[in-house]
Amino acid sequence: MAPTADFYKRMKITGLLCMVPFVLGAGPCGGYYLGCYLVARFALPQWVTTLCVVLGIAASVQETIRIFRAAIKA
Repeated sequence: MAPTADFYKRMKITGLLCMVPFVLGAGPCGGYYLGCYLVARFALPQWVTTLCVVLGIAASVQETIRIFRAAIKA
């Protein structure tokens, strides 16, 4: 029995939704490492790290919303 188009559609949606935890974790981690680098390299104040983490969280949430919309549309 060959897989149907419905099977491939469900697998695409599953793949998209399995990315969400990684996207939500990567944004703040990337922001933290970028903030620490900027603070160490350019002698900036410590709040720059916090700002970068907040921006990473915002980017992660935005990307998660985009993934959910693509999964709903699929």
